Amino acid sequence: MKFTPNQLPLFDSYNGQFVSPRLALGCCPMPENVETIATCGIRGILNLVAVCDARAMAYVSRLPHNIYWYHIAFWDGWLGRNTPAYIERLTDGYARLIVERAAEVLRDRSPVLVHCMGGVGRAGNMATILLAASEGMTIEEANDHIRQYRPHVARFAHDGFWKEAGGEAMVELAREVLARPSFFPPNISPFLCDSWLVSKQNRDCAIGSAPYIGSDRSDGWLPLTAESEFVDVHGCSAPNGVVYLKRKIEVPQAGQWIMHLGHDGGARVFVDGTAVATATGTINPAPFMRTQVCLQLREGVHEVLIALDRAQGLGWGIYLSFEPGPSMQVIGQTTVFPR
Repeated sequence: MKFTPNQLPLFDSYNGQFVSPRLALGCCPMPENVETIATCGIRGILNLVAVCDARAMAYVSRLPHNIYWYHIAFWDGWLGRNTPAYIERLTDGYARLIVERAAEVLRDRSPVLVHCMGGVGRAGNMATILLAASEGMTIEEANDHIRQYRPHVARFAHDGFWKEAGGEAMVELAREVLARPSFFPPNISPFLCDSWLVSKQNRDCAIGSAPYIGSDRSDGWLPLTAESEFVDVHGCSAPNGVVYLKRKIEVPQAGQWIMHLGHDGGARVFVDGTAVATATGTINPAPFMRTQVCLQLREGVHEVLIALDRAQGLGWGIYLSFEPGPSMQVIGQTTVFPR
């Protein structure tokens, strides 16, 4: 695995956990949980609740347009002592159907939140299959890993729920689906982690009033080489005040673009010298896509400047990515992202 627990976002006041950068699982969200789910960067929700009644659907109307929602209904694997054994199992055909659809959501819409009602049985078993397929694990390794984050998740039911289909066979199916080309274009760009400059000195100001600073700043800029998708300023900036990061982006097509900024310390974003977004407060670790802003950008070169609150060393850095706005999302058309 290429991740450690302290690199994964944490949900605030929602009973769910990330188990990898691409996958989270939890109980059925309430409407008041939507904000934290969006703030942590979730871009797909896989609802496994068997009967979508008012309780299971109440949050759906609150979802922003950039979170995809998909429902795959199936029941719990054990329905009581007097239940015929055949009802407690998924048939091979239906098991394959739901795993194939779940893997497609993970492939096309990650990070994905998988949920049932309690986030223990159905969500735990499906997350086990998806994690094993996406991270090269066995069923047992994936289940053990998930239980480190969510100890009450059910053990994978080799001899019950999935008996007709077989757990390892479902993992292989999910791996095969994940390797297929997506019908949809990738919705969000890779993180922009190169070509950054960082200010030599920090400013002593509140993030909400951090001013724009131009390229002629007298105390200069230093090139910053990111060693991963996370643009980390922790080792090159004082722990107090506001540090600035900037870079040029080349926009290939005029239109509506959604900028996603992940950050742990508070941040203020400027595009071509104009403040377009401000978010205060500290969230550790940094959510991949904490702040979103919809921009109308012309074709060509633009400057992105980000003021980051170091927050006594709790502000480590940023993620930056782009998504085409609703008017530019065309099924079957490959998206060329800003770079």
